[in-house]
Amino acid sequence: MKKRVFWPLVITFTLILLSSLSLQKTYQWWFTVSQEEKTILQTYIDAHDPQDFITTFISQSSLNSNKALYAVTNKHIIMHGTEYPTVNDRDAAFDMITNVTIFTDIQGIDSNTIPILQSEMQTILSRMHQIKAYRDGSVKLGLDLQGGVLVRMKVMMSKDIHEQIFIKACKEQKIQPEDFDVQPPTIQKNINERVEEIRKRRLYQLRNDTMERILARVDEFGVSEPRVSGEEDDLIVVELPGLKNPDRVLKNLNLTGQLAFQIVDEQLSLMNDRSRDINEVLVYSNLQWYYDGELLPDDREVRYLVNNDKKTGNLTETPMVLYRDKKLKVRVLRDAAVQQGQLGGYEIRFALDAQTASEMFSLTSANMDKPMAIILDNNIKTAPYIRAAISDSGVISGDFTVERANDLSRILRAGALPADIKYLEIVNVGASLGEDSIRKGINAAAWGILVVILVMMFIYKIPGIISDITLMINMFIIFFIMMAFDFTLTLPGIAGLILTIGMAVDANVIIYERIKEELISGKDIRKAIDTGFKRSVTTILDANITTFITALIMMNVGTGPVKGFAVTLSVGIVSSVFAAFIVNRLFFNIILNNPNVRKMAF
Repeated sequence: MKKRVFWPLVITFTLILLSSLSLQKTYQWWFTVSQEEKTILQTYIDAHDPQDFITTFISQSSLNSNKALYAVTNKHIIMHGTEYPTVNDRDAAFDMITNVTIFTDIQGIDSNTIPILQSEMQTILSRMHQIKAYRDGSVKLGLDLQGGVLVRMKVMMSKDIHEQIFIKACKEQKIQPEDFDVQPPTIQKNINERVEEIRKRRLYQLRNDTMERILARVDEFGVSEPRVSGEEDDLIVVELPGLKNPDRVLKNLNLTGQLAFQIVDEQLSLMNDRSRDINEVLVYSNLQWYYDGELLPDDREVRYLVNNDKKTGNLTETPMVLYRDKKLKVRVLRDAAVQQGQLGGYEIRFALDAQTASEMFSLTSANMDKPMAIILDNNIKTAPYIRAAISDSGVISGDFTVERANDLSRILRAGALPADIKYLEIVNVGASLGEDSIRKGINAAAWGILVVILVMMFIYKIPGIISDITLMINMFIIFFIMMAFDFTLTLPGIAGLILTIGMAVDANVIIYERIKEELISGKDIRKAIDTGFKRSVTTILDANITTFITALIMMNVGTGPVKGFAVTLSVGIVSSVFAAFIVNRLFFNIILNNPNVRKMAF
């Protein structure tokens, strides 16, 4: 009997302990951390370097009136970023910004404010470490509970891909694409069906690749626990819980982030001829580009150099002629970071992977002393002359503000989207709605548990009390599993949690009724309990396994509310079966270890 008590007791006690720690952190995160602290923490956790955190810190600081401090601190972090491990060791970089020597290097700061600033920074960082531990150890909340933004978007397949698919389908039928219209109806039907088949498969692949890039990009922009899922063949749903600045993220989410390098036709672009206006020589008419009245050669194309006029603040677009066959597209960069340029503006330094670096070296070494356009999202940012062969790194300049430079560096680090996307729906969910849902969900669960506890105690007496204790432990175990496997609690999930309460008690009722039958047949209490548990196994497992299979199907096939409900339901089923046969039996074994126990009322 002792062995039957020891190991279940150890397992149950361990789960209760771990669950208690998780619930304690969950309580601290939900109810003791202010929204202001959560905002600062979000910036701290997700910043690529200390600059964004410095920005938020200064705005929250008691030194907020010192606007010069805000500007020069930002500038200093950018200028001296190479002195600190801002990319490879972010936490160390944050710790180092509390060092007084950094602030003494900044001109224009009153020496009397330095100790105050240092003290405030150290206090905030200490608090950030504390509440970060609360957040990481708590149960994750879904979009409907903590607020945020839901974006539904469509993947747009380019015209070039459609043409490639059509050409491939025609070649499979061994005909030329230009001869399609003269083919018999049966051949045309076969080609069209094949085109649709290839299109669906390619679109599905494009959607999945785009989802991967979007998730990486959202991570770069500091959104906590984003969720990206697919719907149908070409739809993507992005959930951004707790997002406080949706405009900035949404503005950059649908940019392709395509970086390219292309050699400029110096002569046709009039780069060395100031006597003529390029906008008069290069004209776009009837969907064609004309140069000096003649059609632009097929091996040339036109892109715009976009500049910000510092005097007027307006954007100016200057057309440039580029060589089509002297181009290098970059999908993924090894790294991208912001630095301050020699003329005082901000620029982006990038590093290429080995394969792209080799291609870059070939392109630049073959075009020495020629201008090369650096193109981002189809717009030329700058067009410097190639003075030496470039291999693994370079710089993009273009009158960037610090915020825009940071945004673009994040996009480049995440990688280019394989396809264009179009926003179909943007839904904002308020945090107050989430708080109200949590409050009502907790109240509903509390009332449900209370009613169950009273009913079980009234009907089954001592076994009912055991069932109630088991039910409470079951709730602890459910929250521990949710935290351990990083499941997300949603509003429908709370409904699944409440349903689990009834299912857990149902298993105990079945066991107790079996035990009653054994007692009526004349068996003593120990044999009746042992037989009652054994005879209940098949019934309880059959019911729970079928429900568990249904929950798994809903979890894998369903989306949104259906999936949230299925997650807590499946977790609750596993926990309830464990509690019914292990925890419940454990308490009976502890009681029956006393030889004086001869009977028990059921």
